[in-house]
Amino acid sequence: MKIRNDTFLQFDSEPRDHRLIIFSSPEQLKILKETEEILIDGTFKVTPVIFTQLYTIPGVYQNSFLQPADVNQGFSDLYGSLTFILEPVIDYFEDTYIGKRRPNGCATPRYPVDLWNMHKRTIKNSMRTNNQVEAWHRRLNSVIQCEHPSLWIFIQSLQKEENYIRCQLVKVNAALAELFFASACNS
Repeated sequence: MKIRNDTFLQFDSEPRDHRLIIFSSPEQLKILKETEEILIDGTFKVTPVIFTQLYTIPGVYQNSFLQPADVNQGFSDLYGSLTFILEPVIDYFEDTYIGKRRPNGCATPRYPVDLWNMHKRTIKNSMRTNNQVEAWHRRLNSVIQCEHPSLWIFIQSLQKEENYIRCQLVKVNAALAELFFASACNS
């Protein structure tokens, strides 16, 4: 089984109880290999009848968040640029996560920045939640559009999704290269 002339079926334990089949492109296996942390999550709805569960094993790719020391300034910049209609939401966020601005400094937020800020976990490629996996399962459910599809529809859907993810990674890498080039030119 091929996708873009690459092997897509990476492993098959052959027909028996508890059969295990692994689908992935070599490119995504390489990304997974380079990831320091992974999550494993399962879903039942989209699996062909001959299987019990689909396990998804993602890794963190690349991302960025504000450092804790930069959050207040980032919030101030954002606050000044938003429309007034968002003010109730912004006020809630400020009270809960930033600390209300006062003449003599900021009030203590309900949840301090160090508690919820993910900058350190992100730069260390540490997982933050498994929400990404759950979201991907919902996406796959919408792509397949039926419960317990045939094996071929299931495999074709996985291949289409792998291609979509590959295209997203190309876009991310192109944007990162552009940012790197722009910062190198400005130095």
